[in-house]
Amino acid sequence: MAALDAIRNYGGSAEHPWLLGTPDEISVDYIGGKIFLLDYKCPYQPPKPEDIPFRYRAQLHHYRIIAKRYRNRSG
Repeated sequence: MAALDAIRNYGGSAEHPWLLGTPDEISVDYIGGKIFLLDYKCPYQPPKPEDIPFRYRAQLHHYRIIAKRYRNRSG
């Protein structure tokens, strides 16, 4: 939970103050050093990758940028 709070409270940067997000969950691979930000959608059936709405893809890419910047800042 501390890792999720850290990502949610990251606060962007002076250079990119809009770089904020509130993912639904975070998973940290402490051995491999990867951070996974998860955002749940509840479709009746899993969509094909090409059918995922642009707004969802954009949201997940935004979270990826946040995770990378957070990881680089925190060591």
